[in-house]
Amino acid sequence: MDMKNKWPLICRASLVIKMSRREIWSIISSPGNLENFHPFCESNDVSIWPGVGAKDEIRYLSGMILHRRFLIWEDLSGYSLMIGEDGGPESYVEWRLDDSAKGSTKVTISVHPYYLRNWPLLLSSAPYISYVRPKLNRYLKSVLAGLAHFSDTGDRVSKNQFGEHSWFS
Repeated sequence: MDMKNKWPLICRASLVIKMSRREIWSIISSPGNLENFHPFCESNDVSIWPGVGAKDEIRYLSGMILHRRFLIWEDLSGYSLMIGEDGGPESYVEWRLDDSAKGSTKVTISVHPYYLRNWPLLLSSAPYISYVRPKLNRYLKSVLAGLAHFSDTGDRVSKNQFGEHSWFS
């Protein structure tokens, strides 16, 4: 099933990090990895790890709990997953790693949100462009900034290190 075609609205952010793809993969594929670099993550508990079928749970600073189910797992390249509240609607998320300049990796996170998915595209476009996309964009940039920080320093990010987020802080 091509999940991307089911979600025509997408939010995507990328960042080039001065670290090899193998090193970045080591960070993002380790169990509980979000606790190291995700600025809105209170905890990242793993129930099954790694690979296709992996499952974990993110408890956000806001108290929200989302569950992740990994559908695609490509060593050194990335993974795709579904994320949502237990039994609730889910968004489709892709993490991709691509070689950039020598010794650097371009990390891209794409989110196909469930918000407004059942609305006709004509009606959903305006609220998506004016509200959902800016919120998700800010969120993704904070997560990528956290990954860059952890990659550069080896230090975990602090809570809300890059500013608070109304959905997740």
